[in-house]
Amino acid sequence: MTKFLQFGTSRFLQAHADLFIGEALGENQITVVHSSGNATTLSRLDALQDKAGFPVIVKGLEDGQPVERLHKVCAVKLALSTTNDWDSVLDAGEHCEFIISNVSEKGYDPHITDSGVDFHPDNSFPATLLHLLSHRFAVGGRPLTIMPLELFESNGHHLKKLVFKLARDRHTSSELFEWLDRCIWVNSLVDRIVSEAIEPAGAVAEPYALWAIENAHGLEFPLKHQSIKIVDDLRPYQYLKLYILNLSHTYMASKWRRAVSSGQLPEDFKVRDYIERPDLLDDLLHVLECEVLPGFRASGLLEEATAYVSETIDRFRNPDLNHFLSDIFVGHNQKVKSRINGFLAWAKASGDHDLKPCLANLVEIELENLTL
Repeated sequence: MTKFLQFGTSRFLQAHADLFIGEALGENQITVVHSSGNATTLSRLDALQDKAGFPVIVKGLEDGQPVERLHKVCAVKLALSTTNDWDSVLDAGEHCEFIISNVSEKGYDPHITDSGVDFHPDNSFPATLLHLLSHRFAVGGRPLTIMPLELFESNGHHLKKLVFKLARDRHTSSELFEWLDRCIWVNSLVDRIVSEAIEPAGAVAEPYALWAIENAHGLEFPLKHQSIKIVDDLRPYQYLKLYILNLSHTYMASKWRRAVSSGQLPEDFKVRDYIERPDLLDDLLHVLECEVLPGFRASGLLEEATAYVSETIDRFRNPDLNHFLSDIFVGHNQKVKSRINGFLAWAKASGDHDLKPCLANLVEIELENLTL
């Protein structure tokens, strides 16, 4: 069996965790799980577990110099679907040491099937995870390390809270509660722009990459890799990524969508196209400098944030990434809530009471659209 059980098959995971795990530990380290049984997904699952590996192309600027590297990722041993292979998923869950996930924020949304005693393919990810952990406990498995990669603040603690709520709703035994609490629920943050999928499996990504992992009592993480950092406090990394890079993506996607609706921008507009337009870039820089950076000043992170803004704009300019704003717009409403509305609340809580008209207006418009 494999050391890692991975929920999610996204191109991001392929060019991030899968690549790093393969580089650090070698072949056949991961069992991948997807919650869909459609034909497209099944084709991807076959390609992910191909013994020849799947391609990840890293393109862009590194230390000011153009680079292009082809990696063959052979870290995936087995790829399963919860719809068709649930017994095999349970078996993999009995023997793995780490569970990682990147199922998007939407995968956490509660589903009516979550309250059922038996597993259902439509379960939310927290409910699916509870079924798997309950099975592992029932067969005498030891507690393990759970490391979500979704972009929730304190994502490990967030996932634990949801799983424990479901367990309470099901009147779980005190013994299982104690076992779940002995699992290590790790907060982590990932940062890499992965702009294109290679079909049926593979991806194109920028050279920059970060996997920041917050140290936890008992954590023994086996990966030694230049892109992985074990840190004592994850919050500064979270705030920089979520409220500068991700906020900028969501801001640009919102402006682009409205401009498309009025015929001012094309559907196939890319991030680098946006940055190359002086009027659009000036507007984004104004928001970052006048509305975002004051929040970081109030939180004591101005120096780090100023440097990260500059680095982020350079990453957006990468001529080798076809990063379409239409892709970024997927799940837009949830992203507005977590990235922009979340920033406004965080900045205010940090002591920044300056007016932020551009961001506040965007939130108001998006919430109005949501109620229409």
